[in-house]
Amino acid sequence: MANAASLTRGERLVIFLAGVLPDLDGLGLLVSLQAYTAYHHVILHNLLAALIFALAAAALSQKRLTAGLLALVSFHVHLGADLLGSGPGWGIQYLRPFAAKEWLFAYQWNLASWQNFGVTLVALGLCLLVALRRGRTPLEFISPKLDARVVEVINRWFGKL
Repeated sequence: MANAASLTRGERLVIFLAGVLPDLDGLGLLVSLQAYTAYHHVILHNLLAALIFALAAAALSQKRLTAGLLALVSFHVHLGADLLGSGPGWGIQYLRPFAAKEWLFAYQWNLASWQNFGVTLVALGLCLLVALRRGRTPLEFISPKLDARVVEVINRWFGKL
């Protein structure tokens, strides 16, 4: 999502974070398995958290509307993937804290499944495409130098698009 528009590295970072930070509610695992199962997919996997992440992305960006909308989409892609591929019975309380109804999808698949493997391959393919077309990978957030080296190798292997 962060590469869907022409944005700065910092703007891309906040959109990327909107798609991964919802899993902070899984840190309960550091306390106990009971805390994990009680709070993961509850505290940060809901509409209120989505709006907070989108507003934060908009506030931190020059292109407020673009960044806010892409952060909202990034967040919801995460929720959709969790709803489909976290395992049967692992739902989302989307309207929390206003309503505690859990949303489940009738055809959820296991975390260790061929479907999640396929989704991972598609995501890696998209990262490869962005590297070839835009000259960057998610490593840009960790080390721009390492990112440039990886992009250089990818271009050597596949040719620049």
